[in-house]
Amino acid sequence: MKTGLDTYFETNRGKLDVELPDDEHIWREISKNMDRSENGKRWFLRIAAAVLLLLSVGVAGIVFVLKYPSPKPHEFTLADVSKPLADKENVYRFVLQEKMKQVNVSSIDPASYQRMISELGHLDMQYERYLEDLNTLGDQPRIIQGLIRCYELKIKIMERTLCEINKTERYENKRNVL
Repeated sequence: MKTGLDTYFETNRGKLDVELPDDEHIWREISKNMDRSENGKRWFLRIAAAVLLLLSVGVAGIVFVLKYPSPKPHEFTLADVSKPLADKENVYRFVLQEKMKQVNVSSIDPASYQRMISELGHLDMQYERYLEDLNTLGDQPRIIQGLIRCYELKIKIMERTLCEINKTERYENKRNVL
C-alpha cells in the first residue's frame, strides 16, 4: 500500500536528485566534531597535568618541611635566669648521669627498673610543663623552685632505686654465704 508521499517520490526522483552533495560542508562538520573530541581530550590532559603538578609540589613541600624543620625560638632555661642557677642545674644533671650509670651497671630487677623509669618519665613531663611556663611567664620564683624540685625528686628516685639494689644484693650475698 503506497501512500501519496511514496508515489510522489517515485515519480519525481529525477527532479529531486538534481543537486550534488556539498562535500566541503560535510568535511567541515566532520572536522568540527573531531576537534571537539580532541579538545575534550586536551582538557582532560591539562587537568590531569595540573593535578599531578599540585600533588608533586605538595609532596615536595611536606618532604622539605620534615627534612628542614623551622628553627625553634630560643627556649628560656635556668641558665638564662642566672649564673648560679645554671651552675646548680649543671650539678644536678651531672649527679643524675652518675646515678644512672650506677643503676645501669648494677643488676636490677625489671619491675624496679620499669617503676623507676615511669617515675622519671612523669617528672620529665612535669619539668617540660615548668619549662613552658618559664618561657611564657618568665622567671617567676615558683616556676624556678618547681624546676629545681624536679631535679631533686629525680635524684631521690635514683637514690631510692640504688638503695633497693644494694639491699637486694646484700640479701642475696647473705643467702649465698649461708
